[in-house]
Amino acid sequence: MNTFIKQARACIPGLTIRERVDMRDYTTFRIGGPADYMAEPQNPEQLRALRKLLRDSEIPAYILGGGSNMLVADEGLRGAVIRLAGISGVTAGAGVIKAWCGAKLSKLAAVACGAELAGLAFSAGIPGTVGGAVCMNAGAYGGQMSDAVTRTVYLDENGEYGEVNAE
Repeated sequence: MNTFIKQARACIPGLTIRERVDMRDYTTFRIGGPADYMAEPQNPEQLRALRKLLRDSEIPAYILGGGSNMLVADEGLRGAVIRLAGISGVTAGAGVIKAWCGAKLSKLAAVACGAELAGLAFSAGIPGTVGGAVCMNAGAYGGQMSDAVTRTVYLDENGEYGEVNAE
């Protein structure tokens, strides 16, 4: 087994990490060669530890949400793909929705509808995740994420948390 994978599994209990993963299996266009590594954290603390380990190991990192806006060359990716699908909770309460980066936009829209909260119906048909949608200000049908997001907590490339308000 690869030394980096052994180190990752020892440092980050419960982390799923694999070698030479075909990216075509994770993109909507179904193209792309292998990534050196694919890691699938299940919570923000695993993600934070993984970002720090990759930085310290000088391994390039690529973030993967739903794979709907990603084209990968046949040669693949040198480095680690961090697949965020496992960090996908969405909750509603007190007029606010909290959603994790890997949550599908269709789930976000469904939770908003169930909580009788307006403003996210446009997101139901977008084939992406909350993290990517917030990052790129995804929109459709006259709505966009910046119309609905009030606060974003993020993790930077050094594994440190930050926060920004909508303004």
